[in-house]
Amino acid sequence: MQLALHAMLSVLLLEGARVSAFTHLNALPSRAASGNRFLSTKLSQSFRLRRDVWRQRGNGGTRAFRFSELPASKRGGDEWIDLRVVSYNIHGWRDASHADNFDKVKRVLGSLSPDVMALQEVLHPYSLPTDAAQADRYLDMVRNAQGRGYKCGQPVGQESYLLALADATGLPYVSFGKATEDGYFGQFGYGNAILSRFPIVSETHAVFEPEAHHQLNRRMEAEQRSITIVKLKTSQYNTHTFCVAHIDQLSDALRAEQLRFMLPFAEAAGPHFL
Repeated sequence: MQLALHAMLSVLLLEGARVSAFTHLNALPSRAASGNRFLSTKLSQSFRLRRDVWRQRGNGGTRAFRFSELPASKRGGDEWIDLRVVSYNIHGWRDASHADNFDKVKRVLGSLSPDVMALQEVLHPYSLPTDAAQADRYLDMVRNAQGRGYKCGQPVGQESYLLALADATGLPYVSFGKATEDGYFGQFGYGNAILSRFPIVSETHAVFEPEAHHQLNRRMEAEQRSITIVKLKTSQYNTHTFCVAHIDQLSDALRAEQLRFMLPFAEAAGPHFL
């Protein structure tokens, strides 16, 4: 079984947290020049985060404590939070030959037992048409770059591949950030998603619209791209913020513009995974 693994940018910007281990399928991360920033092309990473700050409410309001300052009875267990984070480019729920590969994706990602999963190029709501002739016609249209404008009956509830994946991997909390409603894969919501084992406290989505000059001399359309940011309640007293972004695959200049647009949203969220 082979799945096309797409290069991913994985940046760690967590202040006051420590990374103790990486679990990977491709290569070890390369440390960039700035302290706690990592560049990686890995599908899966495991982190141990120190629960540095706890909060306790009282008559005088909310007070912040460091873990070491709390009495043992207030600590609520281990000082560390173990997280496995997975990032994967879904590629519209198909392989490089435009054959439906949802079952393979579900099996591979489920085998990694993730706590948080960041997904790019997600169609939602979407599932392959159940009529075989219609499914073949649709996949052929996209294979021949004629998918734009295609519309078919969209799935409801757990029939949607994204929700089915959430159910199969035991990640019940879902955030989907739509970048566009019509594009290379047809008239489906297209964007990023984060699936989580932990409740979502808040979520933010921002969409970048490329200027017209970026459409010149391209073999593929310059699409709208987005960043999705979620804050997760990872323990009784702690939250951690995760971001997923998707940038252009062809143009360095466009990628730079997209990052200049997206990164301030991530920075405004405070310490985060991207």
